[in-house]
Amino acid sequence: MAQKNPRSLVKSVDSKINIRLQTLIRSWPQTLAGDFSDYCLRLHRADACQAESSATGCSYPYWILLPLWLESKYQAAPQKSAETFFADVLWAEYCLFLSLRLQDDIFDLQTDKFSLLFAANLVFLEAEDVLSRYFDCSSEFLTTFRQCQRQSLCAIAENANLHQSLQRSPGKLLAGYAKVASIFDIGLAAICIFCERQDDLPHLIKFSASMAIAGQIIDDLEDIEEDLIGGKYNYAVQRLLRQCVINTIEPETILAIVGKEMLLSEGLSALCGEIRRHLTLAEKAIKPLGLPEAVRMVQWYKMGMDQMQERLLIGRVDWIFKKYGINCRTNIRILN
Repeated sequence: MAQKNPRSLVKSVDSKINIRLQTLIRSWPQTLAGDFSDYCLRLHRADACQAESSATGCSYPYWILLPLWLESKYQAAPQKSAETFFADVLWAEYCLFLSLRLQDDIFDLQTDKFSLLFAANLVFLEAEDVLSRYFDCSSEFLTTFRQCQRQSLCAIAENANLHQSLQRSPGKLLAGYAKVASIFDIGLAAICIFCERQDDLPHLIKFSASMAIAGQIIDDLEDIEEDLIGGKYNYAVQRLLRQCVINTIEPETILAIVGKEMLLSEGLSALCGEIRRHLTLAEKAIKPLGLPEAVRMVQWYKMGMDQMQERLLIGRVDWIFKKYGINCRTNIRILN
Protein backbone atom coordinates (compact mmCIF):
# COMPACT_ATOMS: atom_id res chain seq x y z
CA MET A 1 0.00 0.00 0.00
CA ALA A 2 1.40 3.41 -0.96
CA GLN A 3 2.47 5.59 1.96
CA LYS A 4 0.13 8.54 2.42
CA ASN A 5 1.44 12.03 2.97
CA PRO A 6 1.06 12.69 6.74
CA ARG A 7 0.02 16.32 6.36
CA SER A 8 -2.63 15.63 3.71
CA LEU A 9 -3.80 12.62 5.73
CA VAL A 10 -4.38 14.71 8.86
CA LYS A 11 -6.09 17.44 6.83
CA SER A 12 -8.41 14.77 5.45
CA VAL A 13 -9.12 13.59 9.01
CA ASP A 14 -9.80 17.20 10.05
CA SER A 15 -12.33 17.54 7.27
CA LYS A 16 -14.10 14.28 8.13
CA ILE A 17 -14.24 15.11 11.84
CA ASN A 18 -15.66 18.54 11.05
CA ILE A 19 -18.39 17.02 8.86
CA ARG A 20 -19.39 14.60 11.63
CA LEU A 21 -19.27 17.39 14.21
CA GLN A 22 -21.60 19.58 12.16
CA THR A 23 -23.98 16.66 11.64
CA LEU A 24 -24.05 16.01 15.38
CA ILE A 25 -24.63 19.68 16.24
CA ARG A 26 -27.57 19.93 13.84
CA SER A 27 -29.37 17.27 15.88
CA TRP A 28 -29.28 19.45 19.02
CA PRO A 29 -31.59 22.26 20.19
CA GLN A 30 -30.81 25.48 18.35
CA THR A 31 -29.58 27.51 21.33
CA LEU A 32 -27.26 24.77 22.56
CA ALA A 33 -26.00 24.20 19.02
CA GLY A 34 -25.18 27.91 18.69
CA ASP A 35 -23.32 28.09 22.00
CA PHE A 36 -21.35 24.95 21.20
CA SER A 37 -20.48 26.11 17.67
CA ASP A 38 -19.12 29.38 19.07
CA TYR A 39 -17.11 27.45 21.66
CA CYS A 40 -15.61 25.12 19.02
CA LEU A 41 -14.65 28.10 16.85
CA ARG A 42 -12.83 29.79 19.76
CA LEU A 43 -11.21 26.49 20.71
CA HIS A 44 -9.98 25.93 17.16
CA ARG A 45 -8.48 29.42 16.98
CA ALA A 46 -6.82 29.09 20.38
CA ASP A 47 -5.36 25.67 19.56
CA ALA A 48 -4.12 26.91 16.18
CA CYS A 49 -2.32 29.84 17.84
CA GLN A 50 -0.90 27.55 20.51
CA ALA A 51 0.37 25.07 17.91
CA GLU A 52 1.99 27.90 15.94
CA SER A 53 3.83 29.29 18.96
CA SER A 54 4.43 26.04 20.82
CA ALA A 55 7.93 24.90 21.68
CA THR A 56 7.16 21.41 20.38
CA GLY A 57 6.99 22.34 16.71
CA CYS A 58 4.10 19.88 16.24
CA SER A 59 0.83 21.01 14.67
CA TYR A 60 -1.23 18.10 15.98
CA PRO A 61 -1.34 16.37 19.38
CA TYR A 62 0.02 12.86 19.70
CA TRP A 63 -3.44 11.43 20.43
CA ILE A 64 -4.68 12.50 16.98
CA LEU A 65 -1.65 11.10 15.14
CA LEU A 66 -1.16 7.86 17.07
CA PRO A 67 -4.34 6.13 15.77
CA LEU A 68 -3.31 7.07 12.21
CA TRP A 69 0.11 5.49 12.70
CA LEU A 70 -1.44 2.38 14.26
CA GLU A 71 -3.86 2.05 11.36
CA SER A 72 -0.93 2.00 8.95
CA LYS A 73 0.93 -0.55 11.09
CA TYR A 74 -1.93 -2.93 11.88
CA GLN A 75 -3.76 -2.77 8.56
CA ALA A 76 -1.26 -3.02 5.75
CA ALA A 77 -4.14 -3.69 3.33
CA PRO A 78 -7.22 -2.55 5.24
CA GLN A 79 -10.67 -3.76 4.37
CA LYS A 80 -13.46 -1.20 4.27
CA SER A 81 -14.73 -2.32 7.69
CA ALA A 82 -11.31 -1.72 9.23
CA GLU A 83 -11.05 1.72 7.62
CA THR A 84 -14.46 2.58 9.03
CA PHE A 85 -13.39 1.34 12.47
CA PHE A 86 -10.29 3.51 12.60
CA ALA A 87 -12.28 6.55 11.42
CA ASP A 88 -14.84 5.87 14.15
CA VAL A 89 -12.14 5.52 16.81
CA LEU A 90 -10.60 8.85 15.84
CA TRP A 91 -14.03 10.50 15.90
CA ALA A 92 -14.78 8.96 19.30
CA GLU A 93 -11.39 10.16 20.62
CA TYR A 94 -12.19 13.68 19.47
CA CYS A 95 -15.61 13.55 21.15
CA LEU A 96 -14.01 12.36 24.39
CA PHE A 97 -11.48 15.19 24.16
CA LEU A 98 -14.27 17.74 23.65
CA SER A 99 -16.26 16.35 26.55
CA LEU A 100 -13.28 16.55 28.89
CA ARG A 101 -12.19 19.98 27.63
CA LEU A 102 -15.70 21.38 28.05
CA GLN A 103 -15.98 20.13 31.62
CA ASP A 104 -12.54 21.48 32.46
CA ASP A 105 -13.31 24.92 30.98
CA ILE A 106 -16.66 25.11 32.74
CA PHE A 107 -15.03 24.12 36.03
CA ASP A 108 -12.29 26.75 35.55
CA LEU A 109 -14.88 29.40 34.56
CA GLN A 110 -13.23 29.76 31.16
CA THR A 111 -16.72 30.07 29.68
CA ASP A 112 -19.90 31.70 30.96
CA LYS A 113 -22.11 29.43 28.84
CA PHE A 114 -23.09 26.85 31.42
CA SER A 115 -25.43 25.22 28.88
CA LEU A 116 -22.23 23.70 27.50
CA LEU A 117 -22.35 21.18 30.32
CA PHE A 118 -25.13 19.48 28.34
CA ALA A 119 -22.95 19.59 25.23
CA ALA A 120 -20.20 17.83 27.18
CA ASN A 121 -22.62 15.05 28.08
CA LEU A 122 -23.92 14.77 24.52
CA VAL A 123 -20.51 14.46 22.86
CA PHE A 124 -19.53 11.87 25.46
CA LEU A 125 -22.66 9.86 24.63
CA GLU A 126 -21.75 10.13 20.95
CA ALA A 127 -18.33 8.58 21.64
CA GLU A 128 -19.93 5.84 23.69
CA ASP A 129 -22.48 5.09 20.97
CA VAL A 130 -19.85 4.94 18.23
CA LEU A 131 -17.52 2.58 20.11
CA SER A 132 -20.36 0.34 21.32
CA ARG A 133 -20.92 -0.74 17.70
CA TYR A 134 -17.70 -2.76 17.89
CA PHE A 135 -17.75 -4.13 21.44
CA ASP A 136 -20.55 -5.89 23.30
CA CYS A 137 -21.31 -5.46 26.99
CA SER A 138 -19.19 -8.47 27.96
CA SER A 139 -16.03 -7.16 26.24
CA GLU A 140 -12.98 -6.22 28.30
CA PHE A 141 -13.10 -2.93 26.43
CA LEU A 142 -16.14 -1.78 28.41
CA THR A 143 -14.22 -2.15 31.70
CA THR A 144 -11.30 -0.16 30.29
CA PHE A 145 -13.67 2.50 28.98
CA ARG A 146 -15.23 3.08 32.41
CA GLN A 147 -11.91 2.97 34.26
CA CYS A 148 -10.33 5.58 31.98
CA GLN A 149 -13.38 7.82 32.13
CA ARG A 150 -13.53 7.66 35.92
CA GLN A 151 -9.79 8.26 36.31
CA SER A 152 -9.79 11.30 34.01
CA LEU A 153 -12.75 12.97 35.69
CA CYS A 154 -11.40 12.42 39.20
CA ALA A 155 -7.98 13.74 38.12
CA ILE A 156 -9.49 16.95 36.75
CA ALA A 157 -11.12 17.65 40.11
CA GLU A 158 -7.97 16.73 42.04
CA ASN A 159 -5.70 18.82 39.82
CA ALA A 160 -8.02 21.82 40.13
CA ASN A 161 -7.64 21.63 43.89
CA LEU A 162 -3.84 21.32 43.66
CA HIS A 163 -3.71 24.29 41.26
CA GLN A 164 -5.47 26.49 43.79
CA SER A 165 -2.91 25.85 46.52
CA LEU A 166 0.59 27.17 47.17
CA GLN A 167 1.39 24.10 49.25
CA ARG A 168 3.50 23.03 46.27
CA SER A 169 2.80 19.43 45.35
CA PRO A 170 4.42 19.27 41.89
CA GLY A 171 4.83 15.50 42.00
CA LYS A 172 1.12 14.98 42.59
CA LEU A 173 0.33 17.33 39.71
CA LEU A 174 2.46 15.32 37.28
CA ALA A 175 0.69 12.13 38.29
CA GLY A 176 -2.60 13.96 37.83
CA TYR A 177 -1.65 15.11 34.32
CA ALA A 178 -1.08 11.50 33.30
CA LYS A 179 -4.40 10.45 34.80
CA VAL A 180 -6.30 13.15 32.92
CA ALA A 181 -4.72 11.95 29.67
CA SER A 182 -5.90 8.39 30.34
CA ILE A 183 -9.09 9.37 28.49
CA PHE A 184 -7.04 8.86 25.32
CA ASP A 185 -6.20 5.30 26.38
CA ILE A 186 -9.80 4.44 25.46
CA GLY A 187 -9.05 4.74 21.76
CA LEU A 188 -5.77 2.87 22.11
CA ALA A 189 -7.51 0.03 23.96
CA ALA A 190 -10.22 -0.12 21.30
CA ILE A 191 -7.62 -0.42 18.54
CA CYS A 192 -5.52 -3.04 20.30
CA ILE A 193 -8.53 -5.20 21.21
CA PHE A 194 -10.12 -4.89 17.76
CA CYS A 195 -6.83 -5.73 16.01
CA GLU A 196 -5.91 -8.39 18.59
CA ARG A 197 -2.71 -6.57 19.57
CA GLN A 198 -3.28 -6.38 23.34
CA ASP A 199 0.43 -6.95 24.05
CA ASP A 200 1.13 -3.54 22.50
CA LEU A 201 -1.26 -1.68 24.79
CA PRO A 202 1.06 -1.24 27.84
CA HIS A 203 3.71 0.34 25.57
CA LEU A 204 1.14 2.68 24.04
CA ILE A 205 -0.25 3.69 27.43
CA LYS A 206 3.24 4.46 28.77
CA PHE A 207 4.02 6.48 25.64
CA SER A 208 0.75 8.40 25.93
CA ALA A 209 1.23 9.18 29.63
CA SER A 210 4.82 10.39 29.15
CA MET A 211 3.90 12.55 26.15
CA ALA A 212 0.96 14.02 28.06
CA ILE A 213 3.15 14.95 31.03
CA ALA A 214 5.91 16.45 28.85
CA GLY A 215 3.38 18.42 26.81
CA GLN A 216 1.59 19.72 29.89
CA ILE A 217 4.81 20.92 31.52
CA ILE A 218 5.62 22.80 28.32
CA ASP A 219 2.12 24.32 28.33
CA ASP A 220 2.55 25.27 31.99
CA LEU A 221 5.83 27.03 31.23
CA GLU A 222 4.23 28.97 28.39
CA ASP A 223 1.12 29.81 30.45
CA ILE A 224 2.78 30.92 33.71
CA GLU A 225 1.63 34.54 33.50
CA GLU A 226 -1.91 33.74 32.31
CA ASP A 227 -2.39 31.05 34.96
CA LEU A 228 -1.07 33.19 37.81
CA ILE A 229 -3.35 36.08 36.88
CA GLY A 230 -6.20 33.57 36.98
CA GLY A 231 -5.15 32.40 40.45
CA LYS A 232 -3.78 29.09 39.18
CA TYR A 233 -0.44 27.71 40.41
CA ASN A 234 0.52 25.24 37.70
CA TYR A 235 3.33 22.70 37.83
CA ALA A 236 5.99 25.09 36.49
CA VAL A 237 5.11 27.70 39.11
CA GLN A 238 5.05 25.18 41.95
CA ARG A 239 8.38 23.70 40.87
CA LEU A 240 10.06 27.11 40.54
CA LEU A 241 8.75 28.27 43.92
CA ARG A 242 9.58 25.06 45.75
CA GLN A 243 12.45 26.63 47.74
CA CYS A 244 10.80 30.03 48.21
CA VAL A 245 8.91 31.42 51.20
CA ILE A 246 5.78 33.13 49.88
CA ASN A 247 3.91 35.58 52.12
CA THR A 248 1.51 36.94 49.52
CA ILE A 249 -1.21 35.81 47.15
CA GLU A 250 -0.89 38.82 44.84
CA PRO A 251 -0.40 37.44 41.30
CA GLU A 252 1.91 40.30 40.24
CA THR A 253 4.22 39.75 43.23
CA ILE A 254 4.29 35.97 42.74
CA LEU A 255 4.95 36.47 39.02
CA ALA A 256 7.94 38.69 39.88
CA ILE A 257 9.30 36.00 42.22
CA VAL A 258 8.82 33.34 39.52
CA GLY A 259 10.64 35.56 37.01
CA LYS A 260 13.53 35.99 39.42
CA GLU A 261 13.72 32.24 39.99
CA MET A 262 13.79 31.65 36.23
CA LEU A 263 16.60 34.15 35.84
CA LEU A 264 18.78 33.41 38.83
CA SER A 265 18.14 29.85 40.01
CA GLU A 266 18.53 26.43 38.45
CA GLY A 267 14.76 25.93 38.51
CA LEU A 268 14.39 26.51 34.77
CA SER A 269 17.04 23.93 33.95
CA ALA A 270 15.34 21.49 36.31
CA LEU A 271 12.01 22.01 34.51
CA CYS A 272 13.58 21.44 31.11
CA GLY A 273 15.32 18.36 32.47
CA GLU A 274 11.98 17.01 33.70
CA ILE A 275 10.46 17.50 30.25
CA ARG A 276 13.37 15.69 28.61
CA ARG A 277 13.09 12.84 31.13
CA HIS A 278 9.49 12.19 30.18
CA LEU A 279 10.25 12.49 26.47
CA THR A 280 12.98 9.88 26.92
CA LEU A 281 10.49 7.62 28.72
CA ALA A 282 8.04 8.07 25.84
CA GLU A 283 10.71 7.17 23.29
CA LYS A 284 11.75 4.12 25.28
CA ALA A 285 8.12 2.96 25.55
CA ILE A 286 7.27 3.29 21.86
CA LYS A 287 10.48 2.01 20.23
CA PRO A 288 9.66 -1.72 20.59
CA LEU A 289 6.50 -1.23 18.51
CA GLY A 290 8.30 -0.07 15.39
CA LEU A 291 6.48 3.24 14.93
CA PRO A 292 9.12 5.55 13.43
CA GLU A 293 6.65 8.42 13.17
CA ALA A 294 6.16 8.37 16.95
CA VAL A 295 9.92 8.36 17.54
CA ARG A 296 10.26 11.32 15.18
CA MET A 297 7.56 13.17 17.09
CA VAL A 298 9.53 12.72 20.32
CA GLN A 299 12.62 14.03 18.55
CA TRP A 300 10.66 17.09 17.34
CA TYR A 301 9.64 17.74 20.91
CA LYS A 302 13.24 17.47 22.05
CA MET A 303 14.42 19.88 19.36
CA GLY A 304 11.64 22.27 20.29
CA MET A 305 12.71 22.02 23.91
CA ASP A 306 16.30 22.85 22.99
CA GLN A 307 15.13 25.93 21.08
CA MET A 308 12.85 27.07 23.90
CA GLN A 309 15.59 26.65 26.50
CA GLU A 310 18.01 28.55 24.28
CA ARG A 311 15.53 31.45 23.97
CA LEU A 312 15.02 31.50 27.73
CA LEU A 313 18.76 31.44 28.40
CA ILE A 314 19.34 34.26 25.92
CA GLY A 315 16.64 36.22 27.75
CA ARG A 316 18.44 35.55 31.02
CA VAL A 317 21.77 36.76 29.59
CA ASP A 318 20.13 39.89 28.10
CA TRP A 319 18.56 40.71 31.49
CA ILE A 320 21.88 40.34 33.34
CA PHE A 321 23.79 42.42 30.80
CA LYS A 322 21.15 45.19 30.84
CA LYS A 323 21.09 45.19 34.64
CA TYR A 324 24.81 45.97 34.74
CA GLY A 325 24.74 48.33 31.75
CA ILE A 326 26.66 46.07 29.38
CA ASN A 327 25.97 45.94 25.65
CA CYS A 328 25.25 42.27 25.11
CA ARG A 329 25.72 42.21 21.33
CA THR A 330 29.02 44.14 21.51
CA ASN A 331 30.45 41.77 24.10
CA ILE A 332 29.36 38.72 22.13
CA ARG A 333 31.21 40.10 19.11
CA ILE A 334 34.33 40.66 21.25
CA LEU A 335 34.16 37.12 22.61
CA ASN A 336 33.89 35.73 19.11
